[in-house]
Amino acid sequence: LYRSVDGAAFSQIDSVKHVNGQKIYTYTDNNNVEAINKHYCYAIKAIDSCGNVSRFSDTFCPIFLSGKALNQAAELQFAPFNGFAMKNYDLETWIHNAWQVLSIQNIGDTSYVDTPLSCYTPRYYRVVGNPSSISKQATYSDSIMLIPFDTIHPVPPVVYTASSVPGVGYSIKWHWDKKSAIKYFEIWRAAGGGPPKFIKTVTYDSTFLDSILPVNNNYRYYVIAIDSCDPTLRSKPSLIQSTMKVAVNNDACRPQVFLTWSGYSGF
Repeated sequence: LYRSVDGAAFSQIDSVKHVNGQKIYTYTDNNNVEAINKHYCYAIKAIDSCGNVSRFSDTFCPIFLSGKALNQAAELQFAPFNGFAMKNYDLETWIHNAWQVLSIQNIGDTSYVDTPLSCYTPRYYRVVGNPSSISKQATYSDSIMLIPFDTIHPVPPVVYTASSVPGVGYSIKWHWDKKSAIKYFEIWRAAGGGPPKFIKTVTYDSTFLDSILPVNNNYRYYVIAIDSCDPTLRSKPSLIQSTMKVAVNNDACRPQVFLTWSGYSGF
């Protein structure tokens, strides 16, 4: 039995004695094998009782799966099986205590990017080769584990509106993609010409009711998004939403009312 490691020349690793009447032989290679890190290929030579040696058999190479963790993603690459014809490959991932097909890869496809993924959560993968002939057995790669990370600052939230709720306060609404890694949103408010003040951190939501009085005032609001994987990854402030303040003047005794208001800004 001969083995090649990462494309190097074949070298003998063992020999198996012939047993009269036995047609199928099974051999397990556990000779310093690093199936996760190295790509192996195998070939066999037959030796007759007189010492005559055959040429190499066909070369068989198991599927070799490798990958690397990315920002909220996993990049996977595999070297296809060599030995007999394949129909396609199943890229599988471990979910709910079972292997499940993530993607079916056609012949010639050797890479895949799994995204979006939760950060700092281990993901397990393997590749199953499905032979063209029903007389052949499926072949498997070793499994690998990758842990996606997150180093990307969130983009500033898009605030839809900051509108008064009569007698209650102000309702702030913004866009939140539930599939994203964004978990926290900070609400900030400024009044008049004063500096902005932190109000509250909202978790897994896209609305906030600021119970502040008086409702009729010129407030300025903005929202900051915070990454759920790393609280130091903060977005820049959203566009400031300036609420409207209405002023009323009945102009003494004349039967009319003058209304003035500050314009809304933010979109």
